[in-house]
Amino acid sequence: MPMFDELESIFTKRMKRPCQWWLRVVLRAFFGYGVFFLAVAIPSIGSVGGLVGGIALPVTLAYPCFMWLKMRKPRKYSRMWCLNWGLGIIGFDS
Repeated sequence: MPMFDELESIFTKRMKRPCQWWLRVVLRAFFGYGVFFLAVAIPSIGSVGGLVGGIALPVTLAYPCFMWLKMRKPRKYSRMWCLNWGLGIIGFDS
């Protein structure tokens, strides 16, 4: 769904008008076709899944904790400071 929303927002920004229902259907169908074509054309992409997961997991679990520390700047060694550091380290270890 986020990808479809992105396609629709790009269309709306460029054309300066809302996206019609039939155009949404066409965009979703072509996106599905493109992803299916890539899955068939590049069958070895599954072996790269571990690498992609290894990169995506810290981005999902750890970086938000450290970004919160950088933005909010809590007092050092406070409860929230320790909690975010702990969760960030656990996120990297996952």
